[in-house]
Amino acid sequence: MVLSALVGFITAKAQITLETRDSIYTLMLNEEDTFTKLDLRYKFIAQTEPFYLDSILYYLEIWEQEYHDQRYTFGEARMRSMRSWYLNYKTEYEQALKLAHSALAIQDSLKDSTGIRRTLNRIGVLNLQFKRYEESATYLLQTLEMSELNKDTALIDICLNNLGIVYNRLQDSEKGAKYNRACYELRRFQKDTFWMAYSLYNLAELFFNTDKFDSSGHYYLQSVDLFGKLGNRNVVPAMVHTGLAKYYGAINQPELGLPHAEAAVKKARKRGIQDSEIEALQILANLEYEVGRYKKSYETLQTYQALREKIDSANNAVEITKIEEKYNNAQQAVEISTLKAKNLEAQNQRDQARFRAQIAYILAGLLVLIIIAVIVFLGIKKRTDQKVHEASFDKQVSDLKLVALRTQMNPHFIFNCINTAQNFIVKTEREKAYEYLAQFSKLIRNVLENSNKVYIPLQDEINQIKQYLELEAVRFEDKFSYDLDIDEALQQGVYEIPSMLIQPCVENAIIHGLVNKTNGPGHVSVRLTLNDNLVHIEVEDNGVGREKALQIKTSKQNHYKATATLNIQQRLDIIQQNTSEHIEYKITDLVNEGIPGGTHVFIALPYR
Repeated sequence: MVLSALVGFITAKAQITLETRDSIYTLMLNEEDTFTKLDLRYKFIAQTEPFYLDSILYYLEIWEQEYHDQRYTFGEARMRSMRSWYLNYKTEYEQALKLAHSALAIQDSLKDSTGIRRTLNRIGVLNLQFKRYEESATYLLQTLEMSELNKDTALIDICLNNLGIVYNRLQDSEKGAKYNRACYELRRFQKDTFWMAYSLYNLAELFFNTDKFDSSGHYYLQSVDLFGKLGNRNVVPAMVHTGLAKYYGAINQPELGLPHAEAAVKKARKRGIQDSEIEALQILANLEYEVGRYKKSYETLQTYQALREKIDSANNAVEITKIEEKYNNAQQAVEISTLKAKNLEAQNQRDQARFRAQIAYILAGLLVLIIIAVIVFLGIKKRTDQKVHEASFDKQVSDLKLVALRTQMNPHFIFNCINTAQNFIVKTEREKAYEYLAQFSKLIRNVLENSNKVYIPLQDEINQIKQYLELEAVRFEDKFSYDLDIDEALQQGVYEIPSMLIQPCVENAIIHGLVNKTNGPGHVSVRLTLNDNLVHIEVEDNGVGREKALQIKTSKQNHYKATATLNIQQRLDIIQQNTSEHIEYKITDLVNEGIPGGTHVFIALPYR
């Protein structure tokens, strides 16, 4: 969650009266000069607190359309860029990124230096939302360089602040501290108490993320004191309360952190900043659990989960790489489009003149031949376009089928994990429950983040399998052991594989093979190796074997319908349709001296 700590161009710093806001609105209505009216609209938005996000977005969209209708492209791009910023607060990151790049393309073509600087900063912030920290730093450093050339002190302040946050996330504490301190000194020189308090908060976050809790607590409290000097301690932002809640939790004083976590949730919810609310809810649930409020902790966790799913659902179609590729060379694209338009117009004029000069000499037969040629050409072009469209459509359908099948595999093992967590809480095994909930929350987060992706980084899949194995080992009271053997070649490169293909195999090994084992300790082994253009996946257990497991399962009155093996096969069939590499899926029953001794699963599939 990063948005609350970032600085944009429109802030709620100044608390003004409704009369002042109405006065600006009246001036806007009566102003005839287009540029002056645009400036007044900036001031009007600046005086509208982010408690009214929906109103702000409404005005910006209306004005953007107005400028579009008037063909005042300069104002249209300015409004679009600002609208992209406020969509951040609504967690509509994909739409915000598209609008920002679209605005930047227009501003580049118009040489709008001020607009370019502002939009570059906003794109830097959006890349931070997607955890693209290096890209974020690139955009922000470009903004800082342009701002220093134009002596834009306000934007220099903003860039220093945002760069401090970016390098904090990159765990480069030296650069993070450098930019944070530079920002603080600039604000102190300007005697800007409000933003000095924000800088102190950023320093606190930097030290907290490097486990320097004494320094972190010092700067958190200094930030609160400085906000208090503004005359109203209620001005302390939600993110500062969240920071203090984290800090008190880290030093084992949860009772002191609770009021701050509760205040953070309340303020973030009031302002409609959902990413801040999510972070505060997660911390609040942990603190409530620490002080023994188990029921309240569980309810808070449910609220957190519901909001998390809502945001993930709203952004489940994000294709950040495609968006970046589409707009990365926006200025060049606009220039090329302009040149093509001019050439096309000139060519059109020449063609018309030639046609008028020759029309009198064209014989009827030749005209018929031309018409036939055009018809044939259009027919060929139509068939070609249709084939391209069908190929693209088939690819999209395949991806959707893969996502649908992958989604079917989540509910069962998540349900089991929740049952285990509840069991610990009922038994009041506080320490185990806390550790289990912490592991469970990490697993849930990973599953949700990857829930709508066809391919994910191999390292993410491995981490998810490891977390799942650790949870199941606790759940079944260490009834089995496990090992993960990853080929060194896979660890040195960046590989992507279809998500959630390994976990169902591991789950089958544990649930059907090892849990039913009575003769000795159980063990499951997961091996991944690189072989030419394929990743070989092997899952082996020393359980009771498939035949015995089926007998046990059939004897039970209540059992769920197993779909993992069928879903894996269906997913592999779909992937096979889109690759020339041979995909293999084989399950082998292991036998030890004539007695079933476990199961071996082998999958060979392509990577990206």
